[in-house]
Amino acid sequence: MKIGANNKILNFGGFSVTSDADAGQAIADITTADFSTSYTSDGANAAFVISKSFFASTSISYVAIAGHNLSTIGATFAVKVNTVLKETTAYGTYVIGGSANSNQWVTMIHFPEVAAATNVEITIAKAAASKATISYMSMGDLLDSEFVYPLQNTAPGGFPKNWRTRSSNLRSVVNDAGQPVANIRQSMARKTTLNLKNIGVATINSDLWSDFLALIYDQDGAFFYKEDDGEANTTDAPLGATLAFEADVMPPKLHGSTRAMVDLSIKFNAYTGT
Repeated sequence: MKIGANNKILNFGGFSVTSDADAGQAIADITTADFSTSYTSDGANAAFVISKSFFASTSISYVAIAGHNLSTIGATFAVKVNTVLKETTAYGTYVIGGSANSNQWVTMIHFPEVAAATNVEITIAKAAASKATISYMSMGDLLDSEFVYPLQNTAPGGFPKNWRTRSSNLRSVVNDAGQPVANIRQSMARKTTLNLKNIGVATINSDLWSDFLALIYDQDGAFFYKEDDGEANTTDAPLGATLAFEADVMPPKLHGSTRAMVDLSIKFNAYTGT
């Protein structure tokens, strides 16, 4: 499992659109987990390119986005750090019952830490006339780098794979005969709890853990995670990420047999784009 520990988009440096920019919009609108704002490209170019530069080099291990339309327009999403390509992810569209439907997958691309990143470039390749929309973007360090033992950051048994279902529910109006006569389907956020057992005390004493708490309580109140990360018998699934919002970290609980470990519990609402 990969967990975003911080969001460095707001670190000192530049953040701009270098291709397919719309002068009437502000790219700063995608720097917070407020989906009432977003950025939509102009639609004049086949490549929508966003660039983040840092005045002082910093470490980067992931880039994530949520609240987009890249599946609808059949785009690809590529990340470069210091001009080196890290990964390209393709979005597809599918048709159900003659109507076009697309999952706008929450996406998280992770890679071995780049310790001295000065520039991150995100390129969304699309048809020239298509307009790409993004509501939220995050990049930074991964919390799992502070876990001492290999399986500490593995999703526990029973943890829900929210992205493998639909995040909606159905309400029905029932007539006098007990029959449904009208249905209303509403999107929903699934309440989820992530329990991580046997975490080394060094983890919660680390600067990165402090960053994670600051991200949740002082900044966005949200973080990205991806349980299928290519480790522990999983295949990396960049489109299987989740934005955890309204997050709350429960006080760490001391281990029953040693004071060198604690158990962690994080409660949140899950948005997957499905």
